[in-house]
Amino acid sequence: VAIDAYRHWTGDMRDDPQQRIVLLKAAIERGSADAMSSVGFDLATRTRELRQLGVRMLECAAAQGEASAHEGLARVAWLEGRWVDAYRAWQRGANLGDDRCLDAMEDAALEVAEASMASVVAGRLL
Repeated sequence: VAIDAYRHWTGDMRDDPQQRIVLLKAAIERGSADAMSSVGFDLATRTRELRQLGVRMLECAAAQGEASAHEGLARVAWLEGRWVDAYRAWQRGANLGDDRCLDAMEDAALEVAEASMASVVAGRLL
């Protein structure tokens, strides 16, 4: 119920961040994987001090089948330079139907291909 209230009020939440916090907290306390994924992503990707708490929230949400949590776990892995872990997390999310994970996999593959091509070209120039 709390996450439904959060979704209902999302449009107005930009004007009332305190109400957003109250609703998300209530949803997390009720075990909402969606709320855990949302807050966990913010904590894990925006603050180093709270990264581990955010990761634990994302892992809990992922264990409940929340596809978007895998995107958050992948972003953390990518930020930490663990590219294979990131790709695997995106793959799990994509297999659960998260389009952002699928897009991220494609973007990561293109980035790796471009980096590889640049190193080949640089090697030929030396």
